[in-house]
Amino acid sequence: MDFYLRKFANIRFFKGSAIGERLFYTGGMCLQSFAAGKLGWSLWDCRTDQFPSEWMGHVPHTHCAIDDARGSAHLLMTLLNMPTAN
Repeated sequence: MDFYLRKFANIRFFKGSAIGERLFYTGGMCLQSFAAGKLGWSLWDCRTDQFPSEWMGHVPHTHCAIDDARGSAHLLMTLLNMPTAN
């Protein structure tokens, strides 16, 4: 992802000395890690095929960029609106 952001948007995903602004000051958020922390699940259980379809906005994970982005965005909103696991 960093390669494409640098090439087409002159923005860096990762911190480094190369030319271009960074998208995040330090490492970006990993949705899988955020889901694990929010849900109290194992990191390895936080895969798109493990989440209820409604959490992904009923958008199949097809590896087509726009589909996966829409599903991930819906998952993020779902997680942000959930209470934190105890």
